[in-house]
Amino acid sequence: MRIAFQRATADRRNESFLLRVDVLGEPTQCLLFDAGPGVDVDDLLEEDDEFCGTCLTHAHSDHYTSLQSVQASARQRRDAEATVYTGPDTAAVLGDVLDVAARQTEDGEGPTDTTDPPGEGTGSAGETDDDALEGATSGTVRSIDDWTVVSEGIEIRPVPAGHAPGAAGFLVRVADGDDERMCLVTGDWTLRDAGGTPGLPVDTLPQVDVLFLTTATATGVEDTLTDVVATTLERAVAGAPTLVTANGLAGAHLARLLDTAGRGFDLGVPVRVVGHTARLYDQLYDGTADDGGTRRPATDGGSEATASGTPAAPSAPDSAVECRPVFDSPGACLDPGVVTVAGPDVPTEQSSGKLFDALSGNPNACVYQVIGSGRSPVGDADCTLYSEELANHPEADALETVVDAVDPRHTVVLHERDASGRYNYLDSMVWAGDSDEIHELYDGHTWQMPPWTRQSFLFTDDDEGYQGTVPDDLPRARTRSVDLAGEGIDVDGVSERLHARYDDDRAAGVAAETTETTTTGTTTQTDPVTATAESTESTPTEADTETESETTETTGGTTEVTETTGGTTEATETTEETETTTAAETTDSDDESVRHVAVGPVAAGLAARVAAGRDASVQTVVDEAAASYLRALLAGDADGTPAEAVGLDATVSDGLQRALTAVDSEETASTVDDQIATALGTALAPGDVDERLPLSRDSFAAGGVDAVVDNPEFELDSPAGVVEAALCRFVGDGG
Repeated sequence: MRIAFQRATADRRNESFLLRVDVLGEPTQCLLFDAGPGVDVDDLLEEDDEFCGTCLTHAHSDHYTSLQSVQASARQRRDAEATVYTGPDTAAVLGDVLDVAARQTEDGEGPTDTTDPPGEGTGSAGETDDDALEGATSGTVRSIDDWTVVSEGIEIRPVPAGHAPGAAGFLVRVADGDDERMCLVTGDWTLRDAGGTPGLPVDTLPQVDVLFLTTATATGVEDTLTDVVATTLERAVAGAPTLVTANGLAGAHLARLLDTAGRGFDLGVPVRVVGHTARLYDQLYDGTADDGGTRRPATDGGSEATASGTPAAPSAPDSAVECRPVFDSPGACLDPGVVTVAGPDVPTEQSSGKLFDALSGNPNACVYQVIGSGRSPVGDADCTLYSEELANHPEADALETVVDAVDPRHTVVLHERDASGRYNYLDSMVWAGDSDEIHELYDGHTWQMPPWTRQSFLFTDDDEGYQGTVPDDLPRARTRSVDLAGEGIDVDGVSERLHARYDDDRAAGVAAETTETTTTGTTTQTDPVTATAESTESTPTEADTETESETTETTGGTTEVTETTGGTTEATETTEETETTTAAETTDSDDESVRHVAVGPVAAGLAARVAAGRDASVQTVVDEAAASYLRALLAGDADGTPAEAVGLDATVSDGLQRALTAVDSEETASTVDDQIATALGTALAPGDVDERLPLSRDSFAAGGVDAVVDNPEFELDSPAGVVEAALCRFVGDGG
């Protein structure tokens, strides 16, 4: 056995290399990892070499730019179809991104991950994905997510790598009789997830003999992602037409985060992606396109798929993002309170340029430019502009984390030039030069030292390198539901800015079982996580015996026995009479999902009147009113003063005052204002009206009420005042 490597882009950014393996007495087998700018396999391959194919880690242009020329050269050498091995999600978008690259090359431009394919954005539909894929690769794309043989004695297995949606590294296992060796190629990577693509799984990776490590790093990425999510949603909640501009996969990544956060915080903010970004998002997550595109069949873990049937990523039913790859009017894609995502990152051309032109003159609009190209953001417009640079790479200390986890004998530095000596602190033999020569790592007996050390050494039985086993729980390189914390989002920080509580189940679109109490008993139904005022959320226990639901009368109240999943039961006792106090503004109920705010009779009457007219619960009305009022405060359309709440200041004659005082008793109000308020409340909603108004604890409004009280910019100094002002505005606006 012989293992060697050769840098394919040594004069550029060192992102691509050729792995050269001799096994079983066969000619040298050559496997290319990524096809960045300037890769020329004709210059790399020797006459007797056999080219096994290309492993594509992800669909960023600095990794696929030369793929078309590589495929053409490989076909000429072998007189056969060349193979591109990649993960399912990258295979799903490959046709679109390669079509973009091919069109840009025809126009004399280098691929930039920014251009909409023909027919994308405004105008009519262009080529199909299959046509694009066939034209760009003229070969076979093989989507894999398990061990796959690429040549006799050589097999590969993709592993998730974070960084960008669909990104994957590769394990490479080489066997020659009893001699078995393992390599890991990270590609671009992060330890955190990226749009649902899991980060590099350092906890489950096997030890390896050779680590091909991308050493590109960045600082402040998690802060940037958190600010993009929080600021964008803040502005959308305030009612602003909001545009986020980003390149290619970064746009799909951000749309995924924004959609998940919006649902998790229960903000009701729609997310819309347009142009090329919509195509990518659709292929990665949704599986259908508004312009008639179809879902490609799923991979079986190692099956070949040609241009007419490229395997795609698994669908993600929890996504509610609207995709518009084709649009006739930019203005129709921009609505108040809606987040629209488009590319390129600097909105001076193509889809984002058209959208920016449509709203740049609107002082109420917002544009957040997420710059990944290194270009300068647009800085002049009437709308509010934000911009941040984003290069989704790990922090520098994560390099040691990976090296320590896989414990390699050799580490080969990639994606960085002039790195000699920079990474000698890593606990392995480090290869960091820029030479395009063939570097032998292993000759079957001896592991070679870098040539500048002029030594070699024989490894005996030790704890370094591959130990002959791969963990069974090694994750697949496939997208999954988004975990905001796992993506690097400061969920608590966003929660404070949005004044809302985050719920993981709600973010994932998981339904919870709730119960609705009726006069004849308790019925079980499936509702969203946020229960209504009439619902009681059940709590699972270890019981596994199915129990019928029933309601039994007890002294002084009702005990509800609630059926839950798996037959679990919960008993909640509620009393018929509730003791109220005037000292506390808010009170708690047994239902932890509901908070009660003690208000006056007028506000309670207004809430009950509207609820009856809409055939809705009082809690629904209060939640909507509070959310609407908070949006008005954020947008500057409300002042947060007592004048917006319920206020009475009656003037009566001396004679009437004496008469009212004379008839005053424990059953009547002690002041004229209180008497009038009670009468108004009764007139609005006759009957026994509860003045403790329910408010969902995990809604956007619940945290916002307290934030208004704590904010010195607003004069309302109690939750009751905020809720009363919200109801007055809501009812006055026709709510």
